[in-house]
Amino acid sequence: MAFQKGYTPWNKGKKFLGSKVEITCKVCGNKKLIRKSRKTENNYCSEECYYKALTGNVRYKTRGKRHPCWKGDEASYSSLHEWIRRKKGKAGNYKCAHCDKQARDWANIDHTLSRNLDDYMPLCRTCHIKYDKHI
Repeated sequence: MAFQKGYTPWNKGKKFLGSKVEITCKVCGNKKLIRKSRKTENNYCSEECYYKALTGNVRYKTRGKRHPCWKGDEASYSSLHEWIRRKKGKAGNYKCAHCDKQARDWANIDHTLSRNLDDYMPLCRTCHIKYDKHI
């Protein structure tokens, strides 16, 4: 049915809340509307309040040693390689340390995974395989 002149819709001026509920932030006391499906015991108005409640202070989106989940040298193989890529850039931006082709991988010099940036060199895939077999 099309709207007719002079007809007022039943929902004019009403705000649609759908399946939303109002929560009160446990940290700052602000109120916020969230979906019912997202409601849990610990709802916060922002990520800043979430981190404040988690760590006791505001370290909004921290990285590195200050992050509460930091593992240092105990981190996994893939986490360490991701950390090296973030700090040194992609290995493809460098030449291979052995044959001067374009590098593809960061190779660990002393074969012990650590967070020492000087302990990694760029190698092409062929040289990296040969280098790792000489352990």
